Formats: sequence, structure tokens, C-alpha cells
Amino acid sequence: MSILRTLQKFISQYDGMEILTDFPGKEAGYALSPSGNSKSKEDILGNKYYINNYIFYVKECAIAENDRAENQDFLEGFASWLDEQELPELPGTFKAEKMTTSNCLLVDIANDGTGLYQVQIQLTIKKEVI
Repeated sequence: MSILRTLQKFISQYDGMEILTDFPGKEAGYALSPSGNSKSKEDILGNKYYINNYIFYVKECAIAENDRAENQDFLEGFASWLDEQELPELPGTFKAEKMTTSNCLLVDIANDGTGLYQVQIQLTIKKEVI
């Protein structure tokens, strides 16, 4: 299983969500999209450290003020839940070192009143030398 799929499965534990890859499409829903990664360092033993960035998308009705307030409550609750969880177990020799969330915000409202929200997730990963 890939790191992305492992993270999708981990996130789906919140409220039993089905997490799609990259974008939720035209319907309301949830998706996780990789948004870049980089090697941050290598230690004396040869272990490599990476920073993987992801965007968690939420697509929900955002026509009325109450809808938008409920969506923001969901994002705030999700980010708090994610910050309180033990780190996910990653495949192979990868080990999650740290996970942070930021930028819980409304990105766009479509003509049909559907809002696209996002939460940025940053995962610091250690690839251990065997």
C-alpha cells in the first residue's frame, strides 16, 4: 500500500468518510491530493527524511450562511481530530515522524452553490535504512 492510500485510510476514520484521490469531482465529497514533497535531510546512518504535503478537499453545499458555518465547524473539528491522533503506520521502511494541519479555508464557491474547502496536511517521514 502506498503512503497516499495509507493516509486516505487513516483519515477516513474521521466520521467514516470515503476519501477519493485528487479531487472529489462534481458531487459533494472528500478527496486527498498530494501537493508536493521534498527530501529534507539525511542523517549519519543514512536514514532519509521527507516532507510530504497533501491537500484534503471537502466539497459541500455553501449557499447559506448556516451551510458555510457548519462546513467551517467540520473543518475545525477534523483538523483538531487529526492533531490529536497517533501518527499513522506507514508501509515498508517509512515511519511517520510528525503531522500538522493548516489553512482550513473556503477556496471557491461554484455557480450551483457548492463550496470547495481545503485543509493542508504536512507529513514528515523518515525512511529507515535496513
